[in-house]
Amino acid sequence: MRLLCMDAPLLLEFLLKDIKPEYALSLFAQCQKFAMLDGIMTPEEV
Repeated sequence: MRLLCMDAPLLLEFLLKDIKPEYALSLFAQCQKFAMLDGIMTPEEV
C-alpha cells in the first residue's frame, strides 16, 4: 500500500493497480457519486 501525499499526488493509473477487486465496485460507486455532486457530468467524469 502506498502512502498518499497531497503535495505530490500519484497518477490515477498507479493507484488503480493497488485496488483490491473486492473494493472496486464500491470505489466506483463513490467516485460516480462525487462526480455527480455538482449536477454536471464532464467528459472526464463519464
